[in-house]
Amino acid sequence: MTLPILLFIVFLAAIETLASYISRVYAEFGKILTREIEENLDAWEELVEPQLGLTRQHAAISAAVLQQLALGLIPPQRRRDRAGNPRRRAGRGLLQSAPAHAAL
Repeated sequence: MTLPILLFIVFLAAIETLASYISRVYAEFGKILTREIEENLDAWEELVEPQLGLTRQHAAISAAVLQQLALGLIPPQRRRDRAGNPRRRAGRGLLQSAPAHAAL
């Protein structure tokens, strides 16, 4: 695997993690929650939401779309790497790609 592809996959994984977290935060709004979680959501509402510059609904939808987009781009990068390196043995490629596919 070349370094640019590896860095791109790591970047997509970071985007996926962040988008998943944002989606989860917006999914928790409106539920009956413990005081600690409500305080965390209040802090999110006061500190983070103004920095996003989006309404709550737009931010939730954007995070969901970004999450799916990042997930959709990771497998094509893996396939491109496998096709670009004909010397790779099939078993070794399977072992290396198993953790990436298990995360999906």
